[in-house]
Amino acid sequence: MSHRPLISLFTLLIAPALFAAELQTIPITHPHDSIIHGWYADDLAGEKLDRTGTTDVSAALNSALKKLFDTGGGTLYLPAGKYRLDHPVFIRPGTTLRGDFVTPGFNKVDPTKNTIICAYYGREMDALAPPLFFLDGSSLIDGLVIWYPEQKVDHIVPYAPTIRHHKKLSKTALNGSSRNLFLVNAYTGIQLGKKKGATCIHLMKNIYGTPLGDGIEVWRDADIPRILDIDFNPDYWPAAELDHSPIDREKLKTHLFEKASGITYHRCDGSELANITIRGYNKGFQLNDGHLINDDIWLDNEGHYINFSITDCYDAVWISNIKNHGTQFYNCTLEGKRSAVFVENPMHGKECAMFMGCELRGGQAAVLQHWEAEKNDLFSLMFSACTFKSPIEWTGGNLSIVDCDFDFEGQHLFIGKDTAHAVIADSRFKGPRTIDNQAGDKVKISASRDPYIKPPKYTYDVNKISTYKPPSIESVILHPEKGTSDDTARIQFAIDGLSKSGGGYIVLSPGFYALKSSLVVRRNVELRGPVQAWQHSTFHSYYAEKGTPKGALFFVEHGHNEVDTATITLEENAGLDGLFFHYPEQEFDSQTKEVTEEYGWLIRMQGDRSYVKHVTASNPWRFIDLYSHDAKDTYIGYCNGAPLDQGIFVGEAENCMIDNVHFNSWYWNQTYFPNKIVRTVEQKGYKKELDNWMKANTKAFIFAGSRNVDVYGTFIFCSNQGFKLLPGKTSGKGPSGIIINSGCDWSKFGLYMHANDGLVFANMHFIDVGENDPDLNISSIYVAPACADPISLYNLSTWGTSHRALALDGTATSQVNIYNFSNQLYYPQTNNINGGHVRIINSIRNISEPTTLDMGPDASFMMRANIAPAGLIVTPSRIKKDLEDTSADFLNTSSRRGVSRSYSFP
Repeated sequence: MSHRPLISLFTLLIAPALFAAELQTIPITHPHDSIIHGWYADDLAGEKLDRTGTTDVSAALNSALKKLFDTGGGTLYLPAGKYRLDHPVFIRPGTTLRGDFVTPGFNKVDPTKNTIICAYYGREMDALAPPLFFLDGSSLIDGLVIWYPEQKVDHIVPYAPTIRHHKKLSKTALNGSSRNLFLVNAYTGIQLGKKKGATCIHLMKNIYGTPLGDGIEVWRDADIPRILDIDFNPDYWPAAELDHSPIDREKLKTHLFEKASGITYHRCDGSELANITIRGYNKGFQLNDGHLINDDIWLDNEGHYINFSITDCYDAVWISNIKNHGTQFYNCTLEGKRSAVFVENPMHGKECAMFMGCELRGGQAAVLQHWEAEKNDLFSLMFSACTFKSPIEWTGGNLSIVDCDFDFEGQHLFIGKDTAHAVIADSRFKGPRTIDNQAGDKVKISASRDPYIKPPKYTYDVNKISTYKPPSIESVILHPEKGTSDDTARIQFAIDGLSKSGGGYIVLSPGFYALKSSLVVRRNVELRGPVQAWQHSTFHSYYAEKGTPKGALFFVEHGHNEVDTATITLEENAGLDGLFFHYPEQEFDSQTKEVTEEYGWLIRMQGDRSYVKHVTASNPWRFIDLYSHDAKDTYIGYCNGAPLDQGIFVGEAENCMIDNVHFNSWYWNQTYFPNKIVRTVEQKGYKKELDNWMKANTKAFIFAGSRNVDVYGTFIFCSNQGFKLLPGKTSGKGPSGIIINSGCDWSKFGLYMHANDGLVFANMHFIDVGENDPDLNISSIYVAPACADPISLYNLSTWGTSHRALALDGTATSQVNIYNFSNQLYYPQTNNINGGHVRIINSIRNISEPTTLDMGPDASFMMRANIAPAGLIVTPSRIKKDLEDTSADFLNTSSRRGVSRSYSFP
């Protein structure tokens, strides 16, 4: 089926005829898009590709993709049909391969509505072989059904990986995306990196199928991949009704149950996963052994995981290699024929896995262990507000279970003699409580009580991004003009004309664009680049400096020394998508170590339902302003950058969603632009000057009286204040809503609170860097003077080189509640509680130095069900009398008692 759209007369008037004939508006069958802007594969290949699956088209497809890359990048469209591939295909940086796609639903695949790849390449190759699709950094594959016609259920054989995210031409393997894919019967479905090659910040979203080996395999992802809406199920391949689809479903199910894994991690420095459904595999979700770098360094895994449904597997979750500060599971259903969670010989012995609001069931046990006790005496599992449908068998390390339900009769727990510490607190048991305790007084058990930890339920709409678009598909295509020093006027002219005719898309073809004055994107208009996907500034800057730009690159000079202005203003239902911005005159003084220039906001969201998608800004002074106007129902998603003063500032706007935004100093200091930051090597190792400046100055996310904000999957590397909470300018109230599955790394303060009105944090980590200086004013959580509000954090981990997790200077009515808290700061820790109340329920501090709470005269605290092997010390300047009276309510375990004038709870 061939789509040939009508191009508007307005397009022809603005764009040179040659280019208008090439970049086209293309109708598409897709669950989230009705049109794309790109090129037909036949046109760029110079031949008509066979759509019957008979003739190999890999050479023609590679030729078209290369031509697209050579002319600036963009989107290559492969219409519905069958396409045979006998050789690998390379998707270069800044390019996209897109097809027609219908979301699979356990029904027959229709070749008139789906782009079907018939994969003949890779038979009997292993997972280290070149993949069928090599996905470079800042590229996208979207909307394909990938099927191996020669794979048969009677004799399943390995194949080379279907997709590998890695680097060839992008300089760094950053920000590649795989979306809307049906892996009918792939063997190794998608790989991130390889055993000796790292990747970073990749996206996998809306992936379906029956992978036969490893569905997704993460080898070396250096930073925060997003894996969203995954569904691996034995029924997809048979239901597709393609040639050789299994008739004997039981044989297929046996293979998957005995030999296949849904998602396997070998090493990842943080990851954010949501809406994962895996059924019928041997290991549903596997945190596996790392691998050696330079023959002596083991790498490990950490991450935030919410809304998992892993069922009918042998082991739902299998753990052997995680980091010590906490890998977090939230609102998950885990069910295995053997176990829900199986722990196999952890590598370091100090790891911690945290579970909150989960349901666990195993045929043998909900939790099982197999390990060497002397090596792993500090391994920890933490459970809060969970439901167990079968018993726990615990043989060593630390175990804490707080406010949970054992919803079955019989023996509920076995606690082995090699257990280091265990706390079973405030939990409920069906039938008589039955615990086989072989560890004696190393186990603390309390009576049952009514549930009191109530983690907020959260539904993540992974495809909300696709609901923000113009009401019209009318499209205007603009091209760079040589010799133009400022493109603002001609872009504004195109926007104004399109808005008057009902709205639509202003599409910028690849090249350079200059903004020297302000631009207003009018109502119902979207300004977009040639690729609607995550992209990284390293890739953009490298090719820009070579004079061969990929994508639409804006050089911004507007707003210098006018910090309250905005370069781009978005009216109602107006948006940006797929654009890159750089400030060429921004400087970093190598002598003073200071950023020298101040600018206004890059983007101001003025209208309701305005949106910003897939926008990268390498070095904005201020990035996105949602404070000046209280716009409703706005969206900011898949945006990147290194904001220098303020990242995103949300005022009293309602219903703003911030979705997978990534702030990192790398977005400027790893560019190839002339004004990049020069790195230095110091005696104590590798250090970046910009990192230190951002730690002293950058406020990444600011919420001032924001109403019902929804922040998912954000990540910050280098800031002074990661999340700052302020009172609203008119209401005087703090923000409300939720921040979830997010993190703040290498920052001075993770959470900095002046006011709050119900905003909660869930499944988070804060990493604070104090350069081993106990006098530095640094902490994971800081409550400012005059703050009188409470805040609750669920499933929180902290670690780093500072000396405080908590610093509270609030009033007597302020309160910090932390439920499920892994507190692993590396150095002796003194938490300053000068005002307000701290309530910590279920925490582990698994470091050799003691934890100190330095209490002020107006402060109080309650800790319950906490494990601190090195000791918990309270040093009040004046303890409220009722503190000692309530000490019987503590249920804490400690290997070391406190010192004089201190309190330590056995």
